[in-house]
Amino acid sequence: MVIVLTVYVDVLIAINIFVNFFLLLCVKGILKINLKKYRLFLGALAGGVYSLVIFLPEIPDILTFLMNITASLLIVIITFKPTKLKLLLKCFTAFFGVNFAFAGIMLALWLAFKPSGMIYNNSVVYFNIDIKVLIISTVVCYFTITMISKFSKRSAPDNKIYSVTLFNKNKTVTVNALLDTGNTLRDCFTGKPVIIAEKCVIDKLFDKSVLEFFENGEIPDSEDRNRVRIIPVNTVSDKGVLRASVIDGITVNEKNITVNNVLLSQSKNSFQNGEYSVLLNNDIINERGNDNVKTILKKTDL
Repeated sequence: MVIVLTVYVDVLIAINIFVNFFLLLCVKGILKINLKKYRLFLGALAGGVYSLVIFLPEIPDILTFLMNITASLLIVIITFKPTKLKLLLKCFTAFFGVNFAFAGIMLALWLAFKPSGMIYNNSVVYFNIDIKVLIISTVVCYFTITMISKFSKRSAPDNKIYSVTLFNKNKTVTVNALLDTGNTLRDCFTGKPVIIAEKCVIDKLFDKSVLEFFENGEIPDSEDRNRVRIIPVNTVSDKGVLRASVIDGITVNEKNITVNNVLLSQSKNSFQNGEYSVLLNNDIINERGNDNVKTILKKTDL
């Protein structure tokens, strides 16, 4: 006896959008990437549209594999907009990992409860499943994967990554920042805390004259000349100087803390793991010895 199951396009796309949204949310949590919810939805929508390949004639396995790789890369790029190859590979690997974990958990639930009605074609699965069961199963998968990631090894166990917004004149940029617990660097003359950022952040916050100061040390011939500094730095293994310039302020979004008039310096090299673009001064979080720190009662939107 042949059992014919009807596949509804709207249900197929809705299910895949729902599942992909939670999978991308897992990746966001595991990698601690700061991004808007609408980007998660756009990535999930791309996954939902891709699920329409279930209606195509059966595709050879090798072509199916290549299509899945391409679709996954597209979903990752749409969602996370990685600017570095290393971050792209990290997001892609995490996305594939949570997909495999999700598939395994769903298979276990499927074998345990044995609901009827499933269609599989071109690596896309359509479940003729009650919506309540799907929601509960997906949420169980999400929290299971999240708990596993929390107990797994993290890249910075003694530090923490925050979402921060840096603002200077009419320019703002929101990025991830690593709280460097060993960084208490300050300008010895003004006492202002110094934070360190990658070049991509520096380029978005300063005018050309200040960027030239960071590049070759040329003092700006403008009002910005009073905002630039040379910061002497002593480490265990080396001595040197950092070029820095005052920015109007920085907001640590999770802590609802804004620090005005901080010094921003450019890192000599890009941070290797791609999870953050700024090294945050420890004193900014702890609010020690800084009259420019104020706690915002309501989350700041810049």
